Amino acid sequence: MPPTRTGPVTPPATPSSGFHVYNALSDAIEPLIARSSGSKAAAVTMFVSGTATDEGANVSAARALMVFDVLVRALRMRGGVVTLARAQDGDEAGAGTTFDIFCGEVASDTKPAASVWLRAAVGSTGSTPLHDVLARNDVDALRYAALGTHYRAPLLLETETGTDGTASFPAVDDAERRVDYLYTTRAALLRFADGARPHQATGMALQAAVLAEAPERLLAALENDLDARGALAALTDIARTGNEVLMQAAKTKDARALLGARGLAAKAAKGITNGGATLGLLQAPHDDYAARTTARRLALRKLDADSVQAKVDERVAARAAKEFDRADALRAELETLGIELFDSAAATTWRVHV
Repeated sequence: MPPTRTGPVTPPATPSSGFHVYNALSDAIEPLIARSSGSKAAAVTMFVSGTATDEGANVSAARALMVFDVLVRALRMRGGVVTLARAQDGDEAGAGTTFDIFCGEVASDTKPAASVWLRAAVGSTGSTPLHDVLARNDVDALRYAALGTHYRAPLLLETETGTDGTASFPAVDDAERRVDYLYTTRAALLRFADGARPHQATGMALQAAVLAEAPERLLAALENDLDARGALAALTDIARTGNEVLMQAAKTKDARALLGARGLAAKAAKGITNGGATLGLLQAPHDDYAARTTARRLALRKLDADSVQAKVDERVAARAAKEFDRADALRAELETLGIELFDSAAATTWRVHV
């Protein structure tokens, strides 16, 4: 079994350069050096054991595959060439072949033929069936939650049971709210950028500095024994800084300053997209993500979109008629149902709470 710990794993000090990972064969953090070429992360072969697509798959198995997938993505973002090896029929452990990296588990008392053996820790709460989580939460939310714990620490996934007997997963709910924020921020940045090319602006020096360094910080975190939590923090910094650009731009009418802000907004949107791609997140257009999460959340609350929209329209009409007490009562009713309203000069829109 992989090593387990009772608390969070503290990643080692940031290595000088290149990928460093924990090698279960040597029980040490080592530079990731390709067996075939001798070049750090230049060209590697990987074998991934197991699958999380079976009907009985659990969250721990899925988390392991997510971690291995992030390693592949990060290596490729650094220009590395990664070959994913396939098991031969009846050869799930890749016996008879030597790999640069072996990801996953093997039979008891055996070791894989590889230079590096990468193993993800398991924990009792990680045995939650994958189907149960995905029935409630978006796949991006599960991935965000799974990557938020270092892969060598057990994934602690607490379950709460509602009065109606349905299960919920607070950590994944929180992750879904964070994913909402990233999608919403990127969409707002793209609207404001309005096709502008990403570039550094002469104004907003602090924001420009963060947007220049955070993408590199994200990759450096992953080079440091796959510190995905640190990478998520860098991704959040990009989004937070993008929102700062939007707020400052809303306060200025200077044409040159607005042009520069649009370039920074485009840069922030690109940083969110690229950082998300490295972590396997934010792969869908915003409208597609909003549609799938809204449909699931409405179903969980036993609501339908037409009924919600009718209530929203009724409130809009009450406001237009200056029936503000009625409008406030309708807002409160919608809030009770889990519906959040957003008023603007153009329209009133709504979103379902996680």
